[in-house]
Amino acid sequence: MIIFKRKYDLAFIVYTVCFPAIACLHAENITINNFILAIFLSLLIGIIVYLISLNFDGIGRKLFLWCFYIILIIPSVIVLSYILIDGTLIKGSNYFIVFETNFNESSEFLSGYLSAKTITILLIYALPSVAYLVFSKKSIIDFRNKKLFSFSIKREKKSLVLKYKYTGIVFILCLIFLLKNENITRNNYILDFYRSFYSFRKIIIKYKECESKRNVKNFIVTTSLPNSANKTFVIIIGEALSKHHMSLYGYERKTNPLLEKIKNELLVYNNVISPHSHTLEVMRCLLTFADNENEKPYFEKPSVIELFNNAGFETYWIENQVSMSKWENTGIISNKAKHFYMANSDDTWFYYSSVFDESALKYLNKILPDKKGKDKVIFVHLMGNHAIYDKRYPHSFAVFDNNKDFYQVKQNLKDNEKKIVNEYDNSVLYNDFVVSSIIEKIKKTEKFSFVIYIPDHGEEVYNFRDYYGHTFSSKSSYMCEIPFILWRSEEFKKEVSISVDTTRPYSTENLIYSLSDLARLNYNDYDAGKSIFSKEFIVRKRMVGELTYEELKAKTLSLGKN
Repeated sequence: MIIFKRKYDLAFIVYTVCFPAIACLHAENITINNFILAIFLSLLIGIIVYLISLNFDGIGRKLFLWCFYIILIIPSVIVLSYILIDGTLIKGSNYFIVFETNFNESSEFLSGYLSAKTITILLIYALPSVAYLVFSKKSIIDFRNKKLFSFSIKREKKSLVLKYKYTGIVFILCLIFLLKNENITRNNYILDFYRSFYSFRKIIIKYKECESKRNVKNFIVTTSLPNSANKTFVIIIGEALSKHHMSLYGYERKTNPLLEKIKNELLVYNNVISPHSHTLEVMRCLLTFADNENEKPYFEKPSVIELFNNAGFETYWIENQVSMSKWENTGIISNKAKHFYMANSDDTWFYYSSVFDESALKYLNKILPDKKGKDKVIFVHLMGNHAIYDKRYPHSFAVFDNNKDFYQVKQNLKDNEKKIVNEYDNSVLYNDFVVSSIIEKIKKTEKFSFVIYIPDHGEEVYNFRDYYGHTFSSKSSYMCEIPFILWRSEEFKKEVSISVDTTRPYSTENLIYSLSDLARLNYNDYDAGKSIFSKEFIVRKRMVGELTYEELKAKTLSLGKN
């Protein structure tokens, strides 16, 4: 029977499907029950694919196996990489981060985190399957001769397509059923990946449909600020900056010498968190009315840029990160600005990490001299402190070295880990230069102004375990505890009074209300209780993804003990 002649095909399919599923056992975020279910579903999918393959002979069989392998290898490599690098199993909407991540960020992530062990295991997984496909000829392998590369050119007397046509139809229907059942798909990495991709595409389509129907131009916004002076407001959005590595917040190393010099001019808030630990998730909330519990406003209501547009401001966006598409999350928001500047030139498209954040200053020099009576709001999106850290600053800022400055980097760290801490602190020092330079520039030229600095999220840099970076499944409180800094001009202070309490527990998912408060924007949906600057501020439950901040703190303490 043909089913026995193709037992090596069955072995190839089962190996390719089950290898990543078995690796899931090493993921921190999978239970034993889910692991067993994942193995069972992988075996079931393998058997279904094998039975469908029986409908093909000769070159058709080989093409089918190649197609199967290509479809499978994408989620398999992603899942294996995350398990090996991060120790967690990527699931559901977390795949959206992968789908929205551009080539540059992906290549930097891989170059920064791929180890010899990870590469070896990926090759052990991929190469046997590729070898089997390459050496397996068009015809069925003649296993009766018991030679792996001895091939029979004998054709079946009866066409396999006719012989197994009903088998193929039945099992294709089984695959469709599995894909449609969310409770099943989330327990199998293959189904979960493609179902997540389908959901991601639906969201993009939904946004495009909503975009065509949205009528935010008729969303009435006014400002109660005086008309007597030109106003310039600057919002700096950093990247992956931990307040735990800022001397402005008490860090031992002097990573903020310039900001500390003007500390008396700053409001430094010390109890602020981000709503997620990844840029793309944060940006859904940061500059829109959406929050962790309700994403509808992201599609239906104006962003903060559109609020300022409707209030009569000239809006600017200076970008030093690369977006692959206008439908990618940050691109959706930044495209609403009336003026958009890409700090990266075309020739640095695949090498953008060499374009340092100070490049944003030259665009400020173009924007600020324009005094044609228009009030300005300028958003500056920096590369900030994103890994790989030593790519974030010029050589002149390579200052910190624990072997020379006697800084007591944790003694249990390896030399390469101490090096990473040094490089991260250097990137914080450079970020201090960039942010303080923007403040000084505004201070000298703009009388009625404010500058806000916030990063999208924090960063963990060997703070309590053997890990650096930021992740979603094994996140810690260090990844969301962020700096929040406000500078105001003297004229602004005289005209706009705010309630000052730098200890308020706040999440930047409500930033749109705080910016509206500073700019005295008036509109129907404004909620003063969500502004950190309002005397009506209300303390609320703060979420970081699916966890409350308190739950995340407790989880971090638990991880530290382990």
